[in-house]
Amino acid sequence: MKQNFCRQTTREFRRLGYAQKVAYRFVGYLTFLELVVEIDT
Repeated sequence: MKQNFCRQTTREFRRLGYAQKVAYRFVGYLTFLELVVEIDT
């Protein structure tokens, strides 16, 4: 029971880490777009 719970928690943490990576990439992309727009205008 405990081992199964640990495995599930690890999976959740991995998913969270992946979501965090995607979010960071998204934020970086938005920041890049803002910089490009500022340079254009």
